[in-house]
Amino acid sequence: MKTIKTDNATKNTTISISKTNKVLTTNPTNQNTNTVKNLLSSSTKIEKGNGLHTGYMTKILYLAPYNLSGKNTCSKATKGCSDACLNTSGNGRYPRTQTTRINKTNFFYNDRENFMKLLFKEISIFVYECEFEGLKPCIRLNGTSDLNIALFNHNGKNIYELFPMVTFYDYTKVLNRFNKTFYSNYFLTASRDETNESECLELLKKGFNVAVVFRVTKNTPLPTEWHGFKVVDGDKDDLRHLDYLNKSDECGVVVGLSAKHKAQSDTSGFVIREF
Repeated sequence: MKTIKTDNATKNTTISISKTNKVLTTNPTNQNTNTVKNLLSSSTKIEKGNGLHTGYMTKILYLAPYNLSGKNTCSKATKGCSDACLNTSGNGRYPRTQTTRINKTNFFYNDRENFMKLLFKEISIFVYECEFEGLKPCIRLNGTSDLNIALFNHNGKNIYELFPMVTFYDYTKVLNRFNKTFYSNYFLTASRDETNESECLELLKKGFNVAVVFRVTKNTPLPTEWHGFKVVDGDKDDLRHLDYLNKSDECGVVVGLSAKHKAQSDTSGFVIREF
């Protein structure tokens, strides 16, 4: 039986998923062994930015993207980004990983209270681990999803309010989120696709950063500028808040990403092929 501690009480529960209909339930008898054991994980790119050389440690939440779970976690998905989605890269190529991400997504939608209890517990442990290692904690809650931060609430408060010592960051294609006031520990980067380039250029003028995917080859590296805006290497690590903190002017910067896997053959316009 898993013990989940909150700031108000300690409750014993086992969060499990039915093998037949993939609906998450709370199972006090622990009869179902197919359980969601943890929510936060890492990736190769995340690991690049972890350690004393940066001073940061990052964890990431991977849910099932778009409508893969039956619930749409990417409301602004386009054909280009859905076809090129990195959900199946790295460990994502394994069926077990895909099942886990679907299970986590169903958990989020079907049992939000216990999902948030588990998330609160994991972040609390992560913060302690970072303090022990002398590193600053960072968390990205939308690894392969694009959910509103307002959905992540625990005991009446947003997860960002509960952990002011944690730097949270995300990428999003829901561009009206930039019209709202952010938490001081939350950094948001817009994602350009084949339909929203003009809106992204406006965001850059206003000082917001935009991620752009380029078809990079051995003989064609990332450009140094795009539409007159400075390009930084977004493949170096995933510490996107540093792009804001290290800016030298009022305009935003372009977070250049190289097209990977399926994105290399994109023809929708999601990937910039000529620059």
